[in-house]
Amino acid sequence: MNSKSLTVIALRFLVIYLFFQIIPSVGFTLYSIVVEPESRTFSILGYQLAMVALYLFPAIILFFYSNSVARKITNDFPNEIIKSDLNSINLLSILISASAVFVIISSIPGFINQLYSLITFYQTELMLEAEKYRFNQSIIGVLGITFEIVVAVIVFLKSKKLAAYWEKL
Repeated sequence: MNSKSLTVIALRFLVIYLFFQIIPSVGFTLYSIVVEPESRTFSILGYQLAMVALYLFPAIILFFYSNSVARKITNDFPNEIIKSDLNSINLLSILISASAVFVIISSIPGFINQLYSLITFYQTELMLEAEKYRFNQSIIGVLGITFEIVVAVIVFLKSKKLAAYWEKL
């Protein structure tokens, strides 16, 4: 492996992180559009769409052009071969697995927080209108974080296949 191939692996690792950051933003955007369209102003919806785009566009660029970006980053680096027993597929697989574990671990507190909010609001017999809105947000939060954890588990289990696929790109 040389410095360019290691840079490509690091950039693809960053793509995984960006895609995991998109999941909650997409969930809240869909919630605003589908569940509560009348309670959201255009500026809030625009903000949520901007947050999705903020992660999505760099992820797409890095996903499809990671070789070009890595070439520009490592242009001045010596083209030395770094000796290692790991090939690029194994290293990328390790990074994908590590990022999935990181997402799972960092999602658990948010899941517990949303679940606690949901249970607390559910136990209230007389919910005010504002509490119903927060109750709906808690439901969407629990579903979104559950989806994030499920995707992270799938990515963890399929990390070797993902690494092999990305190596072909």
